[in-house]
Amino acid sequence: GLSIYAMAGCYAQDLRVIREEGSVGTVFQTESRDTKEGVSEEEQERTRLRSFFEQTSFIPFKAVYDGRQSLDDIVREAPWLQFLLGTIAGIYVEEKILQLLAEWSA
Repeated sequence: GLSIYAMAGCYAQDLRVIREEGSVGTVFQTESRDTKEGVSEEEQERTRLRSFFEQTSFIPFKAVYDGRQSLDDIVREAPWLQFLLGTIAGIYVEEKILQLLAEWSA
């Protein structure tokens, strides 16, 4: 239930950004905040967001399927070390909890 609520909220936020219905807390920070002559910083941020949403997808791997991204991009951008460490920690915590539950029920 909670995961569906979170996904629906993310999707609704994405729609608000695409429709330009106002700020939803998503910003892109760049090292150089130089504004192009005649273009406001707010408009540049909208352009970056629009470009981001055009290149990515809400549904996992849909942008790869559509040809907007390549698998090489995913392999290069994925935080593999954090994924591995998180998986190991998750398995360890799950095993400890299951052992604790087994001891309590015995």
